[in-house]
Amino acid sequence: LLKDESPNLDAQFEKKNDNKLKQKWIYEAINHLNKREKFIISERKLNDKPQTLDKIGRELKISKERVRQIEANSLKKLKKIILEISEEPKNFFIN
Repeated sequence: LLKDESPNLDAQFEKKNDNKLKQKWIYEAINHLNKREKFIISERKLNDKPQTLDKIGRELKISKERVRQIEANSLKKLKKIILEISEEPKNFFIN
């Protein structure tokens, strides 16, 4: 007989529930960013087609290097905020 390798229903439910929690925490954390940081993160990370640093820089009238710096700092800030909000260990967020 062949062994059923598919995840059981409990594991599927738990994963789906974890993903909903993670999504909630991400959007909650994004609300802690300022307007410019939110814009850059949404344009670079939350769009189906991420915008280039150059395009965002032209829109905000800043250099693409400055956009990159703001993006990097915003991602660090989001990571810290999400860990604080969730009270979960870092490995919870690794699939």
